[in-house]
Amino acid sequence: MAIVSERRVVLGWGRTYYAVGSEDRLRDIESFYASAGGDPEGALETLSRYHVTHVIVNSQRDRVN
Repeated sequence: MAIVSERRVVLGWGRTYYAVGSEDRLRDIESFYASAGGDPEGALETLSRYHVTHVIVNSQRDRVN
């Protein structure tokens, strides 16, 4: 979907040694996908920080606010 829509992608499955700063990005993404049990404002701020335009949610795994 991202390639077809010509959008940038933030990868959530990279390892902590994947790229410089990827530990923080991975932590942000994991927090976003667990946001239903936490801070909805923080989830929105994460989307804004990474300029996210689309989110794919797996309803059996993800708990997004």
